Amino acid sequence: MKINVSNFTGKCECGQKHDMVIKKILLESGALERLPELCGELGLIGKALIICDSNTWEAAAKRAAELLPDHALIKLQGNDIHPNEKTVEEIETQYPADVSFIVGVGGGVITDTSKYIGKQHGGIPVVLIPTAASVDGFAANSSVMTFNNFKHPLTTQAAAAIIADTKVLAAAPYRLIASGLGDLLGKYIALGDWKFANIVTGEALCPRIFSMVNEAVERALKIIRKIKDRDEEAVEALMYALILSGLTIQMWGNARPASGAEHMIAHVWELALFSPDTGFLHGETVGVAAIICKKLYEKLFAVIGDNPRDYFVPYKGFPHEMLKERFGSVVYNELMPYNNPDEGMLVDYDKLIANWDEIKTVYSAMPSSIEMERLFRDCGMKVTLEDLGLSNDVLPVTLEVGSYVRGRMTLYRVWHCFTNIDKADVM
Repeated sequence: MKINVSNFTGKCECGQKHDMVIKKILLESGALERLPELCGELGLIGKALIICDSNTWEAAAKRAAELLPDHALIKLQGNDIHPNEKTVEEIETQYPADVSFIVGVGGGVITDTSKYIGKQHGGIPVVLIPTAASVDGFAANSSVMTFNNFKHPLTTQAAAAIIADTKVLAAAPYRLIASGLGDLLGKYIALGDWKFANIVTGEALCPRIFSMVNEAVERALKIIRKIKDRDEEAVEALMYALILSGLTIQMWGNARPASGAEHMIAHVWELALFSPDTGFLHGETVGVAAIICKKLYEKLFAVIGDNPRDYFVPYKGFPHEMLKERFGSVVYNELMPYNNPDEGMLVDYDKLIANWDEIKTVYSAMPSSIEMERLFRDCGMKVTLEDLGLSNDVLPVTLEVGSYVRGRMTLYRVWHCFTNIDKADVM
């Protein structure tokens, strides 16, 4: 399957002109063998720097090295590799002086780090070879890097090309594939929250991009049970959906189309500030967080019914002292730039109350938490905090602080403006 990126660019009904850095996306069986051909089409000549780890070396990087004889290699070692200062330093200390382009071979960690390194070196071209359909960041022009123990969404070097070989993807450990499903199905919450923000703050929303993300989720749902059988066609459909989601990030200029409250909650666990790092994958945390968000919202609507005014209390302002106490001064200082302006001050609460029925409809259109749990279990995915290796004791503090990890309007953020609702009773 060749994805024509020109179909996603140009003037849009939303009033914006959507641009795309990525030039080539190849998604098919045997795509890896076409690596030299695609590099030639893109004018990528000279020495390639192949970035991988010991697992992705065996999966695809070894073959990439054979196909590109003029290359340097950085093979990250260990099983505890993250897109953070340590990994960046390890790459920089080995970075050759005569590199013409980067070939990142791996999943989310290699992808985010390769794009970051490309940006740091003057926008050097990056070619990505995914080894698992595990995240939606391959086509995004951003990376989530953990610096100073905080996850920063940074604009980085978008890939010039993605070469996704379905043979390689289908051979990946199933846990990685299930992680991709979690990341993708979390878009239900992300889309609902985007629409909510559009209603209560007037935040811009692109109908075309909104439909693209929704299409990505629906495509995956049609073949979701075949994915567990490692059906190559089904894994291709999953990867297409993840790439489509990533393209919307590049089109919109930020992660709003693909990231809502589910990502905020997931980031709290991934920072391991209130819980141990149990080695969970990003898509696993997003999937479990999506279920929690849906339970949270279901409870909100069940308790409030048609009477939001009876439960609403005026916004009390940004909780600086609470966040300093919970996160500590270092992380507090890292998150504050993402909360300026304070999203809570942008909400038109008269609109929220007047459009309450529409807001309920937005979130009821997606699967219920029970349906999500059943689907996740059927597909061998993580469903609960215990599945992630975490205690339910982390939930209250997660719900208290999570909406402030990103300055992005969600129903979860406004949750704090409703009273007489037990926020922790959602499991």
